[in-house]
Amino acid sequence: MAVWSVEFALAYLMLGIGFWIGRWSLRNYKPSGEEKERAVQAAARIQALADRVAQDVGEHSSRVREISTDLSASSRDNNAPLDEVVLKSINDIVKANERLQEQLATAEVRLQRQAAELETQTTVARTDPLTLLSNRRALDDEMNRRLAEWQRRKTTFSLVMIDVDHFKKLNDKHGHQAGDQVLRDVAATLGTTVREMDLAARYGGEEFAVILPSTPLTDAVSAGERIRVAIAKGISRFGSTELQVTVSIGVAQIETSESLATLISRADEALYAAKEAGRNRVWFNDGKQSLAAQSPAPATKPQAEPPAATQPVPGNSQPPEPMTCQSVVKAMESRSPTAFCTDLKRRLLECQKFAVPLTLVLLDIDDFKPLVDNLGTSARELVVTTLSEFLTMSLHDIDVVSHYGDGHFAIMMPGTELVGAIKMAERLRSVISSCALPVRGEELRFTISLGLAQAQASDDPRSLVKRADAALFASKEAGGNRVHQHTGERCESTAQLVAVS
Repeated sequence: MAVWSVEFALAYLMLGIGFWIGRWSLRNYKPSGEEKERAVQAAARIQALADRVAQDVGEHSSRVREISTDLSASSRDNNAPLDEVVLKSINDIVKANERLQEQLATAEVRLQRQAAELETQTTVARTDPLTLLSNRRALDDEMNRRLAEWQRRKTTFSLVMIDVDHFKKLNDKHGHQAGDQVLRDVAATLGTTVREMDLAARYGGEEFAVILPSTPLTDAVSAGERIRVAIAKGISRFGSTELQVTVSIGVAQIETSESLATLISRADEALYAAKEAGRNRVWFNDGKQSLAAQSPAPATKPQAEPPAATQPVPGNSQPPEPMTCQSVVKAMESRSPTAFCTDLKRRLLECQKFAVPLTLVLLDIDDFKPLVDNLGTSARELVVTTLSEFLTMSLHDIDVVSHYGDGHFAIMMPGTELVGAIKMAERLRSVISSCALPVRGEELRFTISLGLAQAQASDDPRSLVKRADAALFASKEAGGNRVHQHTGERCESTAQLVAVS
C-alpha cells in the first residue's frame, strides 16, 4: 500500500504540474509582464510543493527501510519475542503511512488551489477589463481556429478593424477618464450591433476588431457600415460633457493560402486608407488594393431606437432565451464552462444561418467515482490528464473541449457532420479501452461513454445539449464503454453504423 501511494503521488504531481503549467504556457499569445510574473510565481509555488512532497516521500521510504532493518536485526536476536517485534514494526509502518497520507492530502489541496489560480488567471486574461469585450488573446485564439477551419474546409470569414477617430486629441482635451468612457461606449455599441455569432474584441488602445464567421467581403463591408453608423449616432457622456465620436473601419476577407498576419495587414491598410480619406468611413481590401465602401452619412443626434433584436433561429417563432451555463448545461457547475457556453451559442447561430454542420459530443469516464474512491484522488488526475492528452491528439484545431467536472467533458466540433464525429468517438473509445497505465507492475484501466447530437434548424443551445445528454445516458445505460447518437427522434447505438462503414 505504501509503494502504491508513493507511485500515485509522484505520477499525480508530475502530470499535474506538467498539465497546469502547460495550459498556461502553451498559448498563442505573449502575456503581459504582470500576467507572466503571476504565472511564474504560481509555477514556482507548485515546483516548491513538488520538492516538498518528494522530500516527504524520501523520508517515508527511509523510515520504512529503517523499520525493515530493525525487524531483520531483531529476528536474528533469539532473546526478543518474534510476535512483539513484528507487532512493533507493523505499528511503526502504519504510523509512517498515516503521516505520509496526511502530507500527500495537504499537498493535493495546495496543488488544486494553485491549479485553480492558474485557471482563474486564464479566464480573466481573456477579457479586457475596461470594455469587458474579449481581449487580444481571445481574438488570437479565435482567429487561429477560423484559419484552421478555412484551411481544412474552406469556411470563409472576414475581419473588421475599427479605430476611434481623433482619440488622442479627445484624451488631451477632456482627460483619460473621458477617453475610457468613450471606449466603453464604443464597446457597448459593438456588443449590440454585431451578431451573436461574431466575436468583438479590443485589439489594443483605441482599436477594436470583429471576426465575422462564414461572411464574404460584401456582407462584411455592410456590417462595417452598420457599425460605423451606430457609433456615429451615439453620444458618450462624461459628467456634464457630451462627446460625439466617429470611427474609421477597414475590412478584409481571408484568401487562399493567406496567413493571419497578411489578413490583419490588409484590414489595417484599408483602415489607414479610411483615415487618410477623411475618417468616419469604411474601406475594404479586395486582395489587390484598398477601396472606399461608400461616402459617409453625416453624423446625427441620437434618437430613441428600440434595442437590436436577437438574431432569430430558423425554425423557432421566438428567438432563443439568453443562455447561461446553468440553463444550458445544468451539469456544468465546476470548471468555468462559461467560455464554452458562449462559443456553443455563437457556433449554433452560425450553423443555422449558413448551414454549417455542428456536432456536440458529451463524454463521461465510466465508474469514475468508484475509481477515485478505490484508488484515491491521485488516480483522478492521472486518468483525466491521460484522457486530455488523447483528446488533444484526436481532435482538430477548430474543435473546442471543456472539462466541466469530475470525469465529464464536452466537445464542440464545428464543420463536422455526425458521421465524422461518430468515427472519431468510436476510435477514441477503442483506444481508451485498450490503454493501460503502468504503475509499478500494476495496470490501471478505464473506459469512456459518449453521446453525440448534430445541431438541427430547430435547436437552441439547451435542446442540443439535452439531446447529446440523452445519447450519453443511453450509452451508460447500455453498460458503458459505448457510443450513442441522437437522431432527432431517438437514441441509437453507433456500433453497427461504424461496422458497416
